[in-house]
Amino acid sequence: MSRTRISAAASIVFLAVGWCGVVHGQNAPRPGTPTIESGRRETVRAMWKSGASNGYAVAGQCGFSYGRIPWRHGFFDAVRESGKRRWRLGRDAWTTFETDVPVLVGGIDLSAGLYYVVLDIGTKPGSGALVFIDPIRARELRQDAQDADQGGVGTVVPVLFTDDGEGSAPLTFLLKADPSDTRRLDLLIVFGSWLISTSIVAPFDGYDPKVVRVDRGEPHRPFYGRFHRRSLRAEGGGALTEAVVASGLQWLVRNQKPDGSWASHEYVVNDDPQRGRFLGGGSRPGNEVGVSGAAVLAFLGAGSTHREGVYRESVRKGLKWLRAQQDAEGCFGPRDRNVAFNHGLAALAMVEASGMNQSSLWRASAQTGLDFSIRSTFEGPIRRFDGQPDDFDALAVGRTAMTLHAAKIGQGLATSNESLQAARNAIIDLSDESNWRTGYARSIARPTPADGATVGNATVESESLTAVGMLVRIFAGERPLDSAMLQAGARLLSRRPPVRHEDPTLNDLESWFLGTLAMFQIGGDAWNKWHADLLPAVVRRQRSDGSFDGSWDPAGSAGDIGGRVYSTALMTMCLEVYYRYDRVR
Repeated sequence: MSRTRISAAASIVFLAVGWCGVVHGQNAPRPGTPTIESGRRETVRAMWKSGASNGYAVAGQCGFSYGRIPWRHGFFDAVRESGKRRWRLGRDAWTTFETDVPVLVGGIDLSAGLYYVVLDIGTKPGSGALVFIDPIRARELRQDAQDADQGGVGTVVPVLFTDDGEGSAPLTFLLKADPSDTRRLDLLIVFGSWLISTSIVAPFDGYDPKVVRVDRGEPHRPFYGRFHRRSLRAEGGGALTEAVVASGLQWLVRNQKPDGSWASHEYVVNDDPQRGRFLGGGSRPGNEVGVSGAAVLAFLGAGSTHREGVYRESVRKGLKWLRAQQDAEGCFGPRDRNVAFNHGLAALAMVEASGMNQSSLWRASAQTGLDFSIRSTFEGPIRRFDGQPDDFDALAVGRTAMTLHAAKIGQGLATSNESLQAARNAIIDLSDESNWRTGYARSIARPTPADGATVGNATVESESLTAVGMLVRIFAGERPLDSAMLQAGARLLSRRPPVRHEDPTLNDLESWFLGTLAMFQIGGDAWNKWHADLLPAVVRRQRSDGSFDGSWDPAGSAGDIGGRVYSTALMTMCLEVYYRYDRVR
């Protein structure tokens, strides 16, 4: 399987990001009640970039987030006298360090991931260390930031302390390029008269470090996890999944048409014609809007927007083409039997794009697209995939609920919780509590295992509609621990894990994707078991030969309606699940 190759010409981008917290109240909260941090919190980040004529590729990035605290004379002496050597290196919450590539910090190996960082002050001035703690281990020990001094866990990195005897600077983290070593960053932590320093070295050779820009803004921007790979390692992802994602996205880049769209029916040439129509790559014509929306969603899920990221040019062209397919009432694409597929995916892509950058460029299109989704799904009959009118379409309800959820995250569009509750009510109408499943439409009998026939856009042998129902319920506020339907749905999905079958008609890729989103939201053992099956199934199905390199062969209902482009976008998004949407709490 081919993987991303980073060119030798590269640079480093530094972003320092700050935000002001909100005072939650004067009274102490009840035990277990979440609190909102007070005071100023800062983030400083470095990004290694390889330059290219058509954009840039991100080789890796790392950064610190910390609660800024003013200097007080005698601070360290007071800490030592208290008998505590470890300090949380900030205020309110943990100071964190996040890296998406393995690095050497002070010569000590740290794998990619998220760490809590504390300062071991040492027994005398001039000595000390940074300690990097696995958050999972901290939770096992029931530690919070106030207990940073307890326990000897963590990777200890010696640091250099100096004291010039003067200064009153508040706590400040700085990252600087080292001109003598193109792989190295110097980490400087300034606090009053103290300077704490060490190095961060990335595993890249031949780079030409250059500061490209310094930005300030909110670290917890909408869809923050996509930009900084939050939860990647903790949820089971890593270098392998990121390489598979990159390969899938590169195939989508290579197969984007000059006008910015992707074709749903032109990938019909196959190296082995005897392998059947599902492996060819084409699908029914006329679904270009839907598959183009899915391709853009895959890029957005990896943290690229029209302004930033490796694939920003593909995102810009794709969004521009999608906007041109929208009519005056907000509908993307033709109003034919596949309007729910085409409009649903395009509207979701436009809403996510608008929210990720808070950009006015796409906001009007996103708003009218969202409004059309709400009207067509809840306020009047829409066309099902079989071309007959009906009250509700489970897949259309699911896509609209996902679009509403994205709009809620993005915070820039007019929407309401009432619409999400309407989606939940529709799913309740489509669900059968006697078997815990969600059906396709109210007038259709509940799906039961059959001979592989399709109902709408989902094989009746899959639990894709059950996954849709679970997602709608969760996005509308149902808690997995309190919902019998969600718990039963997780059990049903676990009986049909994403296992690779030699018969391509049994590999329902859309069901894998929807199930992955739902099981990630459920979390715990259910997610871990699902993920253990998902990873080999997705990775081993990715093609690595010729013009197919990085793509997935179409299979099941996804192959029939969206071909190779849709199948590739779905499988790529499966491995972006770790940071696509945060788990709803």
